[in-house]
Amino acid sequence: MHSLFERLNLLIPLTAIATLLLLVTGCPGPGEAQPEQAQADRLPKLRFHKPGDFPAAVTRLEEIRTVILSDQPLPPAKVFRVVESIHGSGAGAHSHYHLERETNDEDGGHDHAHGHSHDEENSEVTHDVQVDLVTEMVDIVKWMPDIAADSDMEKGSWDTVKQESSGLHDRLVESLAQADGPDAQRQSLQEMDDRVAAYLVTMRSVADQVEAADSTQPKTTGD
Repeated sequence: MHSLFERLNLLIPLTAIATLLLLVTGCPGPGEAQPEQAQADRLPKLRFHKPGDFPAAVTRLEEIRTVILSDQPLPPAKVFRVVESIHGSGAGAHSHYHLERETNDEDGGHDHAHGHSHDEENSEVTHDVQVDLVTEMVDIVKWMPDIAADSDMEKGSWDTVKQESSGLHDRLVESLAQADGPDAQRQSLQEMDDRVAAYLVTMRSVADQVEAADSTQPKTTGD
């Protein structure tokens, strides 16, 4: 067996080598993240759960309210598989985002280069983005003025949507900031349901006006 002195003689060179490697490679700084986490941190607020039009947005909010008030468990979060197309490298790199299924169009997949040179360095990263029911509700309320702007409604109606949505969104953010976890968030929404219900009554009235206006539009037919 090796004596204690011999084992120490073996350990000291190994410790020196490990210290030298640490000095050469360095440790991650407090602001540095691993590549996978760095990619996730760079994701902007994506809008793949945004309803297609104003009446659809109102209907979706009504559906979410029904679930919030029910005794049933909240559904699992929606998962969107998002492909990040990264163009360029270094400080000039920038990204575009699309759902993974969008690459399987009938035309064989569309080009996501967005006018960039094919000589430019390109890469792709896939992210699984989760959107729970409460987040979806808050986001839709925030987006309602933008959704309404794409609808055929009078300015007075749009002003109502903007004012009511902004007020409710601020109240939602304030209330949910104090809620820890899905159950607490659900309770917070239930406690302010009078405000949500009144908001949806107003939004449904505007949505009915939009749908009525759309129904009176002359139908266009192809040649």
